[in-house]
Amino acid sequence: MKKQDLRVIRTDRRIRETFLQLIDEVGFDAVTIKLLTERAEVNRGTFYHHYADKYELLERMTNEVFEKIEATFEREIPFVLINKTEDSPYRRIIPFLTFLYEHRTLMRILLSPTSDGMFRKRVRDYMQQILFSGLPEQGERLVPENYLIAYLSAAHLGVIESWLSHPNETSPDEIARIIFTISMEGPFRAAGFRR
Repeated sequence: MKKQDLRVIRTDRRIRETFLQLIDEVGFDAVTIKLLTERAEVNRGTFYHHYADKYELLERMTNEVFEKIEATFEREIPFVLINKTEDSPYRRIIPFLTFLYEHRTLMRILLSPTSDGMFRKRVRDYMQQILFSGLPEQGERLVPENYLIAYLSAAHLGVIESWLSHPNETSPDEIARIIFTISMEGPFRAAGFRR
C-alpha cells in the first residue's frame, strides 16, 4: 500500500471517529461540517473529497455496518438452524446480538436518540426479517400480524438499547434468553404477575 493511500485511509478514519464522537456529544442534527472538520483537524475540501455531506457519511457508515451484520448472520445462521428446537427464534438472534455487542460503542451511538433514526429503523426492519419470518398462518394468531411484529420489534429494540447502555452486565446469550422469555411468556408473566 502506498504512503498516500495510508494517509487517505487514516484521514477517513479520523473523520468517521470524530463524526461519531460529535453525534454522541451534540446529536446528529447539531453536527456541522465546520465543527466536524475543525475537531478532526482536516480542511473542508478534504471532507468533501470523501463525502458530499454528513448524510452521505452516515448512510455509508450504516450500509457498511449492515453489510457486516448480514455477513455475520449468513455465516452463523446455518449452524443455528441445524439444531431446530423450541427456542430456535432465541438461537437465531444470538449472532446478531453478538455482532452488536462486539461493536457496542458504535451501535450505542447509532441507535441513540441523538442519531438521525435511519440506523434504528434498519435494525428494527432487520430484526423483523430474522425473527418473524416463520410466523404461523393467520388462523393461529390472536392479533393482526402487522401489530404483532411492530410490538415485538419495538420491545426487542428497547431491550437491546438498554443493554448497549450497560453492556458489561449481560452477555449476548443472556440478552437473547431475556428477549425470548419476555416474548414467549409475555411481559406481565415475565414481571412476575400470575393469573
